[in-house]
Amino acid sequence: MVKKILIADHVEINRIELKNILGDNYEYVEALNGAAAMRVLREQHESISLVLLELQLPMVDGYSVLEWISNQPWHDQIPVLVMADREGDLSLVDPSYQLGAVDNIMRPFSPINVRNRIHTFVRLYDLLAKAGVYK
Repeated sequence: MVKKILIADHVEINRIELKNILGDNYEYVEALNGAAAMRVLREQHESISLVLLELQLPMVDGYSVLEWISNQPWHDQIPVLVMADREGDLSLVDPSYQLGAVDNIMRPFSPINVRNRIHTFVRLYDLLAKAGVYK
């Protein structure tokens, strides 16, 4: 079964780059803003294996999405990796961990780093689900 990843980023080239890095190993759902990301998760959380979440989203930012996720009964079943620019203020990433993010990936993307982190989290959470950790 192909795993599904939600990519929430308002910049099209970032979404395209991530899909190119990850290739055909995953199915992708895209959201251009935080409200759309929450809608996708509300409707499809059972089939989403991982979320890549830009913190600086329009309408509803990534922090608000993380806070919303943390209040859902399934919040611990889907790993959320936040995305930020290496040249930006990296302290903006820190609050995301308190809101439930499990890791981050920085732009410009390192393809091997992105692939390894995403594969590791998808596999780990899949193993946890198979072990019956989530009821």
